[in-house]
Amino acid sequence: MVDALGSRQLAALLPDPAGARPAYRHLAQAISALILDGRISLHTRLPAERDLATALRTSRTTVTAVYDLLREGGYARSRQGAGTWTALPEGRAPNGVRRLLTAAEDTAIDLRESPRPPSRRERSPTPSHGSPRGSPTMREPPATTRTACPTCARPSPNASRAGVCPPCRNRSW
Repeated sequence: MVDALGSRQLAALLPDPAGARPAYRHLAQAISALILDGRISLHTRLPAERDLATALRTSRTTVTAVYDLLREGGYARSRQGAGTWTALPEGRAPNGVRRLLTAAEDTAIDLRESPRPPSRRERSPTPSHGSPRGSPTMREPPATTRTACPTCARPSPNASRAGVCPPCRNRSW
């Protein structure tokens, strides 16, 4: 499956280049920021230069300069006639991704940094309260049972089941 980004989709993600000088540098920085942020995923095919120029209402020369800057910076790779795909420069990682291995420890992962599992005391059956019996409000009986009818004020123990007071047949509660 080939991931491709349409010219209108990319144009919607980019800021308006009208006020920026030079526009090609501004657009190249915006696209590289989108790649680093992950809003444009890696190995996604970018739109053709002509299509993007039309969507951005700019010249094809500007878009060609944008793609040239992206290739020089390592944010894009292309083959003539095959298209242009997003990439990352050597040594760069997307924002929010941390390199785990350094060049010196290329084959080993240091697990001292990994979080330890919680102790038995820290674990609880109810995560929000920590008591095996649960929340104090959950241990109380529900407040839906009424002890007296609001109309006749007589105690009616079966009223909560049927929703009707047997002595006066009040259905309002």
